[in-house]
Amino acid sequence: MSAAQDWHGPYTANDLADEFRFPSDQGFWELEEGYPVMSPWHGMDHDGAIVDLRRVLEAAAEKAGADVHISMIRINTAEGGSRVPDLSVVDGEAQRAARRAKATTMDAADVILVVEFVSPSNVARDHVTKRREYARSGIPYYWIVDLEPVPAITALTLHGTEYALQCKAEGDDELVVEKPFAVRISPVRLAEG
Repeated sequence: MSAAQDWHGPYTANDLADEFRFPSDQGFWELEEGYPVMSPWHGMDHDGAIVDLRRVLEAAAEKAGADVHISMIRINTAEGGSRVPDLSVVDGEAQRAARRAKATTMDAADVILVVEFVSPSNVARDHVTKRREYARSGIPYYWIVDLEPVPAITALTLHGTEYALQCKAEGDDELVVEKPFAVRISPVRLAEG
């Protein structure tokens, strides 16, 4: 005898592993206030830019001697949320512990930086909804990368329960930040590959 499934929510990150209810062939599922939201797969332009920024962040972290893991991982966030940012910088020891435990998600408390590359269909979600959710989850740094119409990177720093502007670069200008580690990058470099 099997227990009846609640298909009406709210859901947890563990529920999202059910391929029958949440198939992954069209993208990946996130939870917003406990309810599923489909995020489509990236196009080639986004994918290339994500890979390029990951390389920049990995080099900067290594130069700083930071024990971090940088990848696309599922994060449990505030208010019943579960997000899969385009890039996350996670405490290295916490990531290794999660891996040993065969965990499928990371707690927001172990996340140092999240990066979202804005898709035309998700502008408000990345600039407003996720910004609020990541801040309420206590993630110290949030970067928003817009590849069009003008390439831009907005670096935000957590102050209390809200993000404040750390630095913003557009076009050929360089984003220069010292935290969570020193990084210099031009948004055009990411947009052009």
